[in-house]
Amino acid sequence: MGRFIWNVRFNRDNYFSFFGNNIYFVENRYQAGMSFYLTRTLRWDGSIVFGRNKYPELQQISLPDGGYEEISREDDFRTLTTGLVVRVLRSTGIGLSVNFWRHKSNYFNWGTRSNMVISGYVTYDF
Repeated sequence: MGRFIWNVRFNRDNYFSFFGNNIYFVENRYQAGMSFYLTRTLRWDGSIVFGRNKYPELQQISLPDGGYEEISREDDFRTLTTGLVVRVLRSTGIGLSVNFWRHKSNYFNWGTRSNMVISGYVTYDF
């Protein structure tokens, strides 16, 4: 397609974690992205990622009255990314990206969290 590169991905994985009450969770992640070559040495990248983490074991949470409740924890997330990459040598580039992410959980007191992250990176696929 000339100056455009498209990508679509689906990942399903089983992650292990030592944080929280569950030792593992299953993640389904969907991603769509596009790269547009502005010049031979400058590329714009953009993508959206969304998905869900499901925790197979019940989570025990403390209630305000001192009791306990068990819930099936689920986390929803979304990340929007945009950035520029500059070619430095053959297929190597240096990039700067801005990521806007949102994480929503039914786990007690977590609710919805949002953040913005600016990061630099090196790519070998320019």
